[in-house]
Amino acid sequence: FLMAKPRTRPPKERKVLEPLSAEGDSKFARALGSVDGRTREAGLQALAVWLSRRQEVDRLDLLKLWKGLFYTFWHSDQPTAQSALAERLADLLLVLPPLVSDLFYETFVQTMRREWFGIDRLRMDKFMMLVRKFLFGLLRRFRQEQDPAVIRKTTSFWLEEILLPTDTLSATGFAYHLTDLLLPELQRVVTSAAEQPSAVALAALLEPFCQALAQTGNPALQFRLRHGVFLTMLKEIQNPSPHQPLRHLAITDFAAHMFDLGAAVETRRKNRELCYDLSSRFEGITPGKPTAAPSDDSSNRSAGAVLGGSDSAPASAKVLATPSSDASAKKKKKRDAAAVDAPNGHAAVTPSTLGKSAKKKKKVQAEPEPAAASPSGKAATATASPPRTPTVPAAPHDTPDTLAKKNVRFSLRRNLVMTIGEPPAPSEVRTPPSSKPKGPALKKASSLGSAPGRLTGKSGGAARRLSMQGMGTSASGGKPGKGRSSLGPRPRAADFF
Repeated sequence: FLMAKPRTRPPKERKVLEPLSAEGDSKFARALGSVDGRTREAGLQALAVWLSRRQEVDRLDLLKLWKGLFYTFWHSDQPTAQSALAERLADLLLVLPPLVSDLFYETFVQTMRREWFGIDRLRMDKFMMLVRKFLFGLLRRFRQEQDPAVIRKTTSFWLEEILLPTDTLSATGFAYHLTDLLLPELQRVVTSAAEQPSAVALAALLEPFCQALAQTGNPALQFRLRHGVFLTMLKEIQNPSPHQPLRHLAITDFAAHMFDLGAAVETRRKNRELCYDLSSRFEGITPGKPTAAPSDDSSNRSAGAVLGGSDSAPASAKVLATPSSDASAKKKKKRDAAAVDAPNGHAAVTPSTLGKSAKKKKKVQAEPEPAAASPSGKAATATASPPRTPTVPAAPHDTPDTLAKKNVRFSLRRNLVMTIGEPPAPSEVRTPPSSKPKGPALKKASSLGSAPGRLTGKSGGAARRLSMQGMGTSASGGKPGKGRSSLGPRPRAADFF
């Protein structure tokens, strides 16, 4: 059989975008979020042309465009294509007009914070890479302009919208990522000694992180700021790289600024401890002199160490010092007081300070040792060997009798079972002499009669039922010998009370 050749249809040409008008306007926002790669590519090209022709752009329009750009990056596959697309978007910060570039970055941050919670774990890595590329492009722009006013405008946006936001978006991970990226990306930007930022630019760049450390109440953000920014700065200053980006940082002024932030009235106690700790660290370092790595435990060099009167702390910090409420300091104070109050130089021992093993040793030492028998049958008075451990003098109220009474033992063999119809056990067997009898079984006999009396027929209803049974009739009115008459009447609940 001859098979017919399949008809080959030419690919349908899709109308990707409308032609650009004279003003550069086009309906390309929907093309940015398209699932077709060619449509997205045409949309990106139109976006670059449209933004380059604008000196001012409305924020709402850029937010709409970034909604499409977010899904443009969402649909990108393969690490090479994702990295190229991220660099392509970040490079727009260098070619756009200054006002449009600032607004383009701000709308990017707002879009990422809005969509941060909805990014799944499979795509989180590439969006974190996008944030890194944009920060690198922003620092390159700062290097070109060298204008502290532009840096302060962007860093104030970081403080208000990322580090200390006033909204309720679940995007704290974006702030954590920014603190981790600042110094590594700054080191990548500075590739030569001529490109090192000035002291004013560095102070403006680090200002939002200092303010966030002094104001935030988030412990996780405090940890990220301390370790990701400031302790990394200490290591970089002490062990400088070939092109150190922090070479022109005024360390003394920076330490004084951190101290002023901690001394502010509105600063919390924990934030004040962190600021004072970092202030003392920056005051004590020498640039270019390698020293031991700073400790990661913030509690060891908290305000208790910095404000407690150490020689390395500033004099004004000692004036602002407050009494520490640390539990370890209180315990040490109690131990010192107990050592002073002891009559013979030994620490006073109380039952609460003795453990189980100490109590056992104390009891064994209190018991007299039996005399060893000599070969002649007489008790030999041999000198006892000195104890292995030093004897702890007991308190006046701790005698062998009191210690023996405290060791209460419970045994299931000695448990008493109260049987209905039998008299209870004597009181001295039922309860120890020092305890008070409790429970319904220990109640005194009432006017209605005791439980054994009620069960044996000495009180009302049971006596009548027993008399009826003796007469040969059952309690239910039936014939004798049937029902429950042979087993006796069914007891009632009222008979037991």
